[in-house]
Amino acid sequence: MEKSQDIDLLYLLNILIKYKLTLAIILSLTLAIGFLYDRSLPLKINFEYKIKEVTESEADKYNVIKFHTSALKYKIKKLYDNKNDFDTVINSIGRLDVNDSIEIFNISPEYLSDEFIDTLKNYETIAKSLIETNAVNRGNFSSEKDYLDELEKRAANFTVNFIPQIEKYALSINVDYEENVFKNYAKLFDLILSSTNEVVRQNVLNRINQTIENYNRLIVIKKEEELINIELIRRQQIAELKSDLLEYKDQAALARNLGIKKNTLLIKNFNSSDMSIVTLSGTEQNNQITYMQGYEFLENQANLIERRINNIDQYSNAIQASKNSIFAMENDNSISMLQYSLELVPLTNKSEFEAVQINSNFFLTYNIIRNTFLNLVISLCIGLLICLITISYLEVRNKE
Repeated sequence: MEKSQDIDLLYLLNILIKYKLTLAIILSLTLAIGFLYDRSLPLKINFEYKIKEVTESEADKYNVIKFHTSALKYKIKKLYDNKNDFDTVINSIGRLDVNDSIEIFNISPEYLSDEFIDTLKNYETIAKSLIETNAVNRGNFSSEKDYLDELEKRAANFTVNFIPQIEKYALSINVDYEENVFKNYAKLFDLILSSTNEVVRQNVLNRINQTIENYNRLIVIKKEEELINIELIRRQQIAELKSDLLEYKDQAALARNLGIKKNTLLIKNFNSSDMSIVTLSGTEQNNQITYMQGYEFLENQANLIERRINNIDQYSNAIQASKNSIFAMENDNSISMLQYSLELVPLTNKSEFEAVQINSNFFLTYNIIRNTFLNLVISLCIGLLICLITISYLEVRNKE
């Protein structure tokens, strides 16, 4: 077996020596053709922008927003956790979930970076940037559909990938080399990054304004609830006082009929049917049987109740509590403080806001992409196949 293998190897070696010139010519030609083919292909360039988060100190500027939105959530939750005795509005519309209505904005570097990357992945700002830089010209297409298809295709060529080695995301694209490619794509990346940054700024600002709107809406609903609560308490307490008023008036009329002017003890004489009337002198007697209030006292009480009915709000602690709650809501400065704090942070200033570090001249890199090695390997394989076919053919002819 080993002898047979030795013979095969010797035979192969003799073949290589015999046809070495033919082999050298074929392999040289295929490699040359492969190299020329590789050089004829358009040069590819990869542009990549590594997305870097803003610094902690930059994000710290937004701590005031977190403080004031937290205060809004605490205040509104406290208001709605304190149910009124008459919870009519809440029962009719359903208790609102204030946790969803009021958002706390913890604007950290991670928060801003995530917003930026999510916006990039939608590719809407990329498509708009392609239009603004005239990278896709409407005049070059016969129909709107073809134009939009090309726009979508070009936008989709941009990829947002996570790079595990540096634990960061990158926006990248592979393009053909052409004149002014570096200048054009540097400008395009500038526009994409600045446009995305502006979209993030507007989105965050809109969400804060939505939180302000939700807070104001919840305050309006709570004020309406308190007003209904005041009216219900007023009606209930007036009804109770009117009932007491009728009772006092009936007793006063009875006392007048009996001629009882002052508060009096009625003492029953058990040996006869007579009843003696004793006017109270301030010293209570242990053997009192019946206590009769005089009409002076009863009429004074009735007058007092009528004054309370006419000025019920002044005498009702529950009504005063609801009015104090309304006053506090009407004079709450939480929203004005939040709006003032917004003026102090870069969020409201387009030229100062950065969701991520934006500097394409520094972070934008490019690499020339060539597949020369792969093309030469393919050429070599093709050359070896041609050599095998050629040698087989020549050997068959020699044997004939």
